[in-house]
Amino acid sequence: MIRPRVVVLLALLSLGGGALAGCELVGPCTSRACAADRQITTAVQARFARQPELQAPNEVYVQTRHEVVYLTGLVDTPFEQQMAQSLAAQVQGVLRVENAIGLAGNAR
Repeated sequence: MIRPRVVVLLALLSLGGGALAGCELVGPCTSRACAADRQITTAVQARFARQPELQAPNEVYVQTRHEVVYLTGLVDTPFEQQMAQSLAAQVQGVLRVENAIGLAGNAR
């Protein structure tokens, strides 16, 4: 039996992944813009790693395309959703944050 949290996560990932699938179809990106996107993603992930509130059982995924950060995954509370968005927006080079993080409903 698949747990409801897993079903919701898979649905969110398919939605978020579909939005960025086009960049995967053209092959690996080697331009400066792609390098900047990778740096932004790494910086956002590093900020998240320093926040216990965003660690397991929460699952937050980061993708960056053209300096826009896309957040997907599941967290337990609206506070954690907002925290992830705020932390991502603070990273240098981020134009905006698209927050598609869902709520798992397992508030601690």
